[in-house]
Amino acid sequence: MELLSHSVFIIVCILYLTKILFELSIGINRITNFLEMANLAANFVLVVVKYTEVVLKTRAYETLDLADTQVFHNF
Repeated sequence: MELLSHSVFIIVCILYLTKILFELSIGINRITNFLEMANLAANFVLVVVKYTEVVLKTRAYETLDLADTQVFHNF
């Protein structure tokens, strides 16, 4: 479910980016648009980090061996 919500968030960010680019092309308040672009970039970084987290956790659980008593599993 988390992955789905982040996928929807990526789509919203792409639509938001097109809005910002459109406003930049017609010259509406460039300072505000650059601040919005910085916010959008931070949101993209957030989503990429979350996708990476999901992938790393998935790979960790695939190789998980709970019968091995010599390894400490940090969840």
